[in-house]
Amino acid sequence: MRLIVKLDPGAVEHAQEVIQQAIDTAIPKILPELAALYMELQRQRVARGQDLDGAAFKPYTPEYRMQKEQSGRMGVNAWLRLTGEMLRSQIVKYESTPGGGHRAIVEFDGMHAPVSFTPRARKFKNKKTGKTYTHTVKPRAGGKMSSNAIIAAANDDTRPFVGLSREDADRIEEVCLRRIGEEVRCALGG
Repeated sequence: MRLIVKLDPGAVEHAQEVIQQAIDTAIPKILPELAALYMELQRQRVARGQDLDGAAFKPYTPEYRMQKEQSGRMGVNAWLRLTGEMLRSQIVKYESTPGGGHRAIVEFDGMHAPVSFTPRARKFKNKKTGKTYTHTVKPRAGGKMSSNAIIAAANDDTRPFVGLSREDADRIEEVCLRRIGEEVRCALGG
């Protein structure tokens, strides 16, 4: 018995076009989900009192701790929350990039004042794929940040929380690939 498989180059080319179109269509649709996931993972990490590397946050100064206790804000999940306004002020902006790409930017909303986060690059290696990539946390163009961002920048210098931990990056990549796969399967009729 002999099995002969022939691929029609035209059909392969068409399938590639359908897949690329599905990916291009999927990215803007899933960006809001990925941005929301990033903010939720960040909030969970902050609630646990952990920095980007999983280490415990540096303790508050005795004066600030007293201020938090007097305001009734030193209970469970009290990290980086005197009023809760700073973390609640995060917003997501969507932009097109040169070359036709898309990106979501998570930033702090409010009145703008000059301040900046300390730029830092972190290298990540995906445990499953072995792929290494770099994520850089840096100020927005012009170095302008909101009043809540001023507070966030000060907190971030002492207790690094802005950005992706290795676990965050793996989770976001996993969700992204799953959602793109769903869109491609749908486009191919599966």
